[in-house]
Amino acid sequence: MKPIEIFCGFLFILLAATPNAILLIQASESMDLEFDVFEWGVESGYTEETYLVARTQSEWDVIWVRHIAPYIPSTPSPDVLFSEKMVVCGFMGTRPTAGYSISINRMWVDGNRVHVELVKHNPGNQCVVAQVLTHPYVFASLNQMDIPVIFDVDVVTGTNEEPVIPELSFPEFTLATFLVFSILIFTLIRKMRTSTDTYTQASSIVSLHVH
Repeated sequence: MKPIEIFCGFLFILLAATPNAILLIQASESMDLEFDVFEWGVESGYTEETYLVARTQSEWDVIWVRHIAPYIPSTPSPDVLFSEKMVVCGFMGTRPTAGYSISINRMWVDGNRVHVELVKHNPGNQCVVAQVLTHPYVFASLNQMDIPVIFDVDVVTGTNEEPVIPELSFPEFTLATFLVFSILIFTLIRKMRTSTDTYTQASSIVSLHVH
């Protein structure tokens, strides 16, 4: 085999292996992180969509004071040992109804950055929700890391478990309403008859005792 053929074969093998080597290096650098979601809810003083990191107690205090602005009385901030932990905060901002929430699915580090994967959950178009303003939020702690934090945000609309308002035509709606009221009236009449029969039996017993 000629040297040029050997060289070309070696070059081909090297080029073929390079992508796999890159993927292997990237995989070794990417590592999932453990985290603790210690508080979440739908009422917060943050009215704009905001994502923050608190690495010190003073930073955490500033975030917490604004967060609890709507609360009366105010509540103390959860204890965090900032010598070991830091806190990531996700605020969804003002939403027009109930049914909205925000969650943290995953955290990982790729060598020089921490990635936080959040999901904003929106109610479906047919979901029955309360007509009240909400401000969903989530807090989670993880080990202190002195590298930038990147927030990756996804949106999910609706779930398979949400209650759905059936679409009925006017005749169907009228029939359904009639059936519901008929059942209610029948149940009420039956209870009244039961009460009357009980009263009659009690009166008969009293009369027997008198005679």
